[in-house]
Amino acid sequence: KTFSYTVEHKKESLDDPNKYDIFKTETKTGKAYQMTDARALVHKGFEAKKIEQKKLLPNKTIVVEVKYNRREIKLILDLKGGTLQTTNGKYHLKGKFGKSVKVEQPRRKGFLFERWQPSLPDTFKVEDEGRVYSAIWMPVFEIRVVGDERYEVVDDDPYTVPKNGVAVTLGSIKENLKAKLKLRREWDRSDEKDFYGFYAFRLDGETGRILDDGEVINQDMTVYAQSNFLKFRVDLQGRLSCETVNGRRARPRGNIVLPLEAKKIVQGAFYSCRNLYLVDASLCKDLEVIERNSFERCTEATIKLPSNVSTIQDHAFGSRNGKYCRCVAVPNSTVRMLVKTSKYPEQHIVYY
Repeated sequence: KTFSYTVEHKKESLDDPNKYDIFKTETKTGKAYQMTDARALVHKGFEAKKIEQKKLLPNKTIVVEVKYNRREIKLILDLKGGTLQTTNGKYHLKGKFGKSVKVEQPRRKGFLFERWQPSLPDTFKVEDEGRVYSAIWMPVFEIRVVGDERYEVVDDDPYTVPKNGVAVTLGSIKENLKAKLKLRREWDRSDEKDFYGFYAFRLDGETGRILDDGEVINQDMTVYAQSNFLKFRVDLQGRLSCETVNGRRARPRGNIVLPLEAKKIVQGAFYSCRNLYLVDASLCKDLEVIERNSFERCTEATIKLPSNVSTIQDHAFGSRNGKYCRCVAVPNSTVRMLVKTSKYPEQHIVYY
């Protein structure tokens, strides 16, 4: 006597390797107490697992499963001098049939990855097994960003500019470079909201040349992001002081660069800014007057003066009770004499 049984052909799910979905059902017959004779089909992109046959028993429903696993497909990525996940030369990208092809971009110093040739397929396909895909590279200039004491660099990857093409200026990419920066927490306190921000990019370190927006990018470079205090107040007469915020005078900390338009630093402008370290006024070509007590009690500060100062009032840099600035840096002997006659200790005056 013959009995019918069902053969279910199931393929591995695309999303769950432990799940199998029916794609075809067969009805077959066999004699009682004999083993079933289920056979695998040829199914593109799949390989059948070992079939567990069953004994045909009277009055019992028999279902035999034939499961198919997705084949592993291998693509060959020729990196052409680049690196991918520490691999040089050729990288074997593997994935199951039908799965999406995903790969991070390779890297190569001095070059920007442009594309794969030919283009990578969207999914792993049988016909692409063993095919070679070559990296196409574009030569670029690399711009790296480092920050001063206030800035944290949140993106270490260099910004790239194509070597062959339209000339690129710093101004056109400045916002992209600034996006790699973030104020450190200690410089972004709630009681000093918006006190500090971007000032300039310098070439090769904190003492390097300030780069203007018209600078053409024609070499690899490291730019130094300099921050500054943002709460200066300069009136129409060029009188420099600090803004009042929430009823209190804002007091800068760290290193600051004075506004170029400053002509006079008013009395007590930076009084008792105890955590002020460097005050750079060297670029203030119109600064002529520094009034008394301007930097009283700024005991940690070094004041860097321009050559055009003509008047420095007594105790501009502190008084004899031990509250002098740490140091005053001058460009020439004329300014040195003005500092000395303001009753500032001569031994703390230096040239730059």
